[in-house]
Amino acid sequence: MHIPKKLSLLFIIFIVNVNVLFASCGIPNPLNNNVTLSSCSEGDGSTNLIIDGNNSADTVFINGAVTWDYDTLFITNQAVVVIESSGNLNLTATHFVVETNSSFIIEGDITQNQSINNKGILVFHKNHTASNLTNSHRLFAKANLTTLGALTNTDSVKVGGDVTISGSMLNYEHIFCMNTITVAGVSIDGTKKENYTFPPDDEFWDYFNSADLPVHLIYFSVSIKDTKIELSWATAMEENASHFIIESSSNKRDWYTEKRINANGNTNTRTNYIVTLDVENEVLYYRLKQVDFDGRFEYYCPKSILNNNSTTDVNVFPNHVSKGKTIHVQTINFTFLASYQVFDENGKLIVEATNGNLSSINTHQLSTGYYILKITHGREQFVKRFYIQ
Repeated sequence: MHIPKKLSLLFIIFIVNVNVLFASCGIPNPLNNNVTLSSCSEGDGSTNLIIDGNNSADTVFINGAVTWDYDTLFITNQAVVVIESSGNLNLTATHFVVETNSSFIIEGDITQNQSINNKGILVFHKNHTASNLTNSHRLFAKANLTTLGALTNTDSVKVGGDVTISGSMLNYEHIFCMNTITVAGVSIDGTKKENYTFPPDDEFWDYFNSADLPVHLIYFSVSIKDTKIELSWATAMEENASHFIIESSSNKRDWYTEKRINANGNTNTRTNYIVTLDVENEVLYYRLKQVDFDGRFEYYCPKSILNNNSTTDVNVFPNHVSKGKTIHVQTINFTFLASYQVFDENGKLIVEATNGNLSSINTHQLSTGYYILKITHGREQFVKRFYIQ
């Protein structure tokens, strides 16, 4: 077929322009050096993208508009992916997985609300929403973190904003949050701290700038000394700090002012504070409020008297057994008359009893996997983990 010369020229220009607009990102596999992506698009939605660091910590930098249309994104073998503040990644993958010793640091924008499995280091500088989130190493979020499904954590999650979970929260280790944690479904709390302030040497600040905090709190402690409540805290530095207010509560919802203490104003050296209060029967929690000279304020870490001074506990042993073996439950300093629940690793309730007497767990009917035993005794809760192999 004969193509006119002008039409041929237009056709060639069209093809060249298409190739420019939709250029492949061309990421080496494995990575053999650092790569910077400014504008590219690749993938057909059916295959996987594997970013292999070749155990050399090479990095993919994204500083422009990039689209990855894959089924699953894997970041593995010490690879690092950084979406810079000017970058925007449109990730259409159903999942993304950050493998052990690898990192995904998101300073800019990412379009992604599917499931996440983090086994390495995952950092969000902006608000982020995921479908389901599984974390087994380090997850840091400077702002709000939201899941449309479940959040499962077996290591450390640290958040500078709010945590909002529309499904279940299965927290087997630590979730620290500078604001509030809201869970719509089943909650296995593990170690969960709200209104928490990360101290200046916390690894949280390795990824985020702490310069905007007017006061760097080192610790806040509540203890019973004879017939008094002693509250103590220390700051590493203070800027424009007017005063502190001690507040108390019986339920962590309604708070009342106990005492005002003047702050140090402006200082770059450590300052120690100690306040003594009378014991009040209804008061179970104390928190610290710091107020600036300009009226701005911030709350720090509510503390429970029960948690700080309780000598009761529950031991579960052995906590790793073969199917069919017996797991023993031992109470410390209280008679076992409490409610208890057993959940599987997906948050499904397996066993529940109110005012029961549990001295052992029969594993004959349990499948292989992790389980959570949640015991409530009065105002105290104990969460223990065991595994059936």
